[in-house]
Amino acid sequence: MKGVPIRLTEERWEHILDHHAEFSYSDYSLVLEAIENPEYILMGRNASLIAVVALGRATYLHVFTGNWASVTVS
Repeated sequence: MKGVPIRLTEERWEHILDHHAEFSYSDYSLVLEAIENPEYILMGRNASLIAVVALGRATYLHVFTGNWASVTVS
């Protein structure tokens, strides 16, 4: 993302699944696609990047990257 190599480790994927009930194992490729081809990239705190992908008219997937990865849907 933006020339920065991003890894979605098994540990981070398990963390996402444990803390976000809206995701399942079948969403793995969706999260990777958001990292690889975001519609928008926002600057976060502490030099983190936020990849944003529209999932619907008012629903967005946000993938937060830095020394960790997190995912939210809003």
